[in-house]
Amino acid sequence: MTSKASIQLWDNATRGLDADTALKFNKVLRTLADVEHNTSVVSLYQAGNGIYDLYDKVTVIAEGRVIYYGPRSEARAYFENLGFVHPDGGNTADFLTSVTAVNEREIKEGHQGPVPTSAADFSEAYEKSDIAARMREDLEAHLRDESRKAETEKTQEAIQHQKSKYAPKKRAEKVDFVTQVRAALIRDYQQRWGDQWTFWARQATTFIQAFLTGSLFYAIPASTGGLFLRGGTIFLTLLCKSLSPGS
Repeated sequence: MTSKASIQLWDNATRGLDADTALKFNKVLRTLADVEHNTSVVSLYQAGNGIYDLYDKVTVIAEGRVIYYGPRSEARAYFENLGFVHPDGGNTADFLTSVTAVNEREIKEGHQGPVPTSAADFSEAYEKSDIAARMREDLEAHLRDESRKAETEKTQEAIQHQKSKYAPKKRAEKVDFVTQVRAALIRDYQQRWGDQWTFWARQATTFIQAFLTGSLFYAIPASTGGLFLRGGTIFLTLLCKSLSPGS
């Protein structure tokens, strides 16, 4: 989000969130898409109708095959025309994912024509549909549009002007690596200083552990008999700091 990427991929970003928070998150993506004119490709698990209605297009995949890609508003009618029943008051997203599940889907009584059963059948039916043909035409028209190419070059040029002098030109970062590290260090020390009790408690704990560890290996023999103990001293010293959070 902070890089203002023109294409953002979100892989099940709402997992573990409650329904209200998940809806708010998707509303943020919708707002950014409208304001920044970017594209968000989102995979969702058990999306409610409120979330489903925020998107322009929907893709349904079964066993690695695309069985539908097109306008969100036409997805329900497309599968209903194939012979499947959308439950009254049901979740449309769940309906789209249930059409390939034999134990979940419901076939319309008296439906005329073959009903797809396998992922291959669904994919074949989609490839022959008017929606698939329309999506291919939209893509080809988009690729042929020279004005979009000029707009892209203009946007890329504007982004380059926003970058600092030493920032890499082919990456999304607007500042150089040294500036990024300095900003990260300043933020880290500000966070530590904001919680001084934890900061000083960690220093005291480290100081006490150092004394205890040192006393265990006090007066190690200078002969080869102390070689193993010296290795243990180094290992324990590194281990304690590695396991210490925020070290």
